[in-house]
Amino acid sequence: MDKRSCWFAFLCLLLAVNISLVGYMHFRKELTRKLENKMELTNMEIKEKESSIIHFESALENSKKLMSTTETEVTDLQDEIKKSAIDQENKAKQVKDCQNSVENLRTENGIKEKEETDNHDNYAALQAKWSETINGLKQQLNERSQLCEHVKNATEVREHCPPIKTS
Repeated sequence: MDKRSCWFAFLCLLLAVNISLVGYMHFRKELTRKLENKMELTNMEIKEKESSIIHFESALENSKKLMSTTETEVTDLQDEIKKSAIDQENKAKQVKDCQNSVENLRTENGIKEKEETDNHDNYAALQAKWSETINGLKQQLNERSQLCEHVKNATEVREHCPPIKTS
């Protein structure tokens, strides 16, 4: 073979190798571009997920604060309920004591009214008796005594005797 034909084959081979290398480089460049795009998408997804995680952590922290506040409020409300129950028991006891006191006062009032009625009845009976006695005594004073009838002429005695009523 001749030198020229060897050179030609060598040049063809060299050209084929160059074309292959250019194709391989183009393939690698395309593959690198696809990997870069994929990495950009992955980085964007990672940033989005990090943002979601940060948002979730913030929401979780707010929820914890809200839960703590709610627990505090619930505890305060339970304390107020206990105080209110104690106050209600005290008020119920006061009402019961007041009702008992009212009943006692009503009983005492009934006793006093009965005593007053009895006293009034006794007073009325005594008053009637005394009025009868007074009327009897007045009648005796207005009547001439038998002694005065017996001594008709004695002037001294007549002064002490009431005049005779003629009716």
